[in-house]
Amino acid sequence: MPVGGGSVTVLVSGQIDPFSLAVDNANVYWTEYNGYTGGISSVPIAGGSVALFALT
Repeated sequence: MPVGGGSVTVLVSGQIDPFSLAVDNANVYWTEYNGYTGGISSVPIAGGSVALFALT
């Protein structure tokens, strides 16, 4: 949702168990862990494909 208010935009869904959210000028980053595997992913703020940076 824009800082000034407005419509909510879903950028990604169906993630394992997202936590540790971070945002910069271009992307949203998060970590996820399901008890066995985890990773660090990102998606552009404007929407688009999820990029996986690391998988454990």
